[in-house]
Amino acid sequence: MSQNNLIGLRCENCGRAGYITHTNPKKMVQRKIELRKYCKWCRKQTPHKEAKLPLKVAPKKKAQVSKKIPATKPVTVKKETKK
Repeated sequence: MSQNNLIGLRCENCGRAGYITHTNPKKMVQRKIELRKYCKWCRKQTPHKEAKLPLKVAPKKKAQVSKKIPATKPVTVKKETKK
């Protein structure tokens, strides 16, 4: 199996890539491959379409939470000197 024939499959529902397969170079078709595969993130069988390699997992959009920590004054300890 050569690198030229490898393709990735991406879930149509969630957009995550979960499978890598290969194509037959003698039977190359112009349309993209679509297979029904099990998606472990959707937890059901969903259509998976061909995607380019290298596959990168689609990042989820996270709400940006900025927590500002209030600045505290540094505590200074005075040493008592014996006279």
